[in-house]
Formats: sequence, structure tokens, C-alpha cells
Amino acid sequence: MTNLSSKIYYKLSETIINNLLADQTKNQKPFDGNYVVLKTLISLKEGYGFNQKSFVWAPCVDIVWREGSENRCTDIDIAAIQDGKLILGEAKVDADDFKKKGAKENLMWIAKNLLPDKLLLAYDVGNIDSTVIDLKQRLSDFPCEIITYKTTKPWYHIPGLYGLG
Repeated sequence: MTNLSSKIYYKLSETIINNLLADQTKNQKPFDGNYVVLKTLISLKEGYGFNQKSFVWAPCVDIVWREGSENRCTDIDIAAIQDGKLILGEAKVDADDFKKKGAKENLMWIAKNLLPDKLLLAYDVGNIDSTVIDLKQRLSDFPCEIITYKTTKPWYHIPGLYGLG
């Protein structure tokens, strides 16, 4: 039997902590982008209704790279492997945020340099069709599939409440 010298503990995921600590008074949104990340990860884990065999994910990752004489940076909100396929993506509350300066360029950099099998654009409100069409045209030479996920409203089912059948 091995003697453990360190304490056993549980560390709450940074994605969950970031969502809980989101300051709604500053951005005037009912929830933050991390909520979209959580809903998307749950959907990926459930496999969009398909029979999947494996799923692993990582918390958001910051990336810095050099382009010419300047440093550029972005983050990857969604980093997961589903049935051996690398899925990298961005999550926004409003689909129009994908049209803001630099958003598409960062997604293209991710697709061209990190070579995911799937590039995922997750959102809660709005229409993302024009962004997807533009990205598909710009990334036509790269083998990554561009997929989208629109979050669904939460549904809670609590069976067996006392006094309720």
C-alpha cells in the first residue's frame, strides 16, 4: 500500500468558475459567454443525439503568436475531442459578435494553424448564416468542417419530488 503525502481535493473547472463570476452589471447581458461554452460542451458530450464513444474537453485556452513584428492573441473557448476528432471553437452570446473586427480572422488563424477537424461557432441569439458562408469560402482549401451550435433553453427535470406523483 502506498502512502499518499498530498491531500486529495477537487478543483472546480475554470469554465464553471468564470461563468459564476461573470459580472452582469457591466455587460448588460443576462448571462456571459461562458454559459454558451457550458451549453455547447454539454451538447458535444451528448453527441448531438448520435451514439458517440468518447469525449474529452479542456478549459478555455489563450493563444499568442507572432505575425510580422507584432504579437497577436486570441482564445479558444471550446477545445474538445469527440470520437477522435479535434473540435476547436468560439462561443458568443450574440451571433453578430462573430462579425466584429478580428473575430473571423482569429477563427481563420485557428483553422489554418491548429488544423482542427471541426471549427465550431456557438451562439445563443441571432443569425450566423452569413458568417459561416464567408468562413467556408475563405477556408475552402483547408479540410476543416465548419459547424454551428445554437444553444437551447435550459430544461430541468427533477423526478420524485416529495408530494408530487
